[in-house]
Amino acid sequence: MTSFLSAVGFIIIIYIPIFYRLHATNRKLEDRIIQLEAKWETRNVVSIHKKK
Repeated sequence: MTSFLSAVGFIIIIYIPIFYRLHATNRKLEDRIIQLEAKWETRNVVSIHKKK
């Protein structure tokens, strides 16, 4: 039983940093996507205003 608990603890200790790193990269990607969307929106608005 103690070996099982130590194995579970070991897995958790290994997985938490990996999960945290993945979450951080996901947030970076989301920020980049939001920035790109904002750029496209401003470009579209500018082009629409120029057409008028």
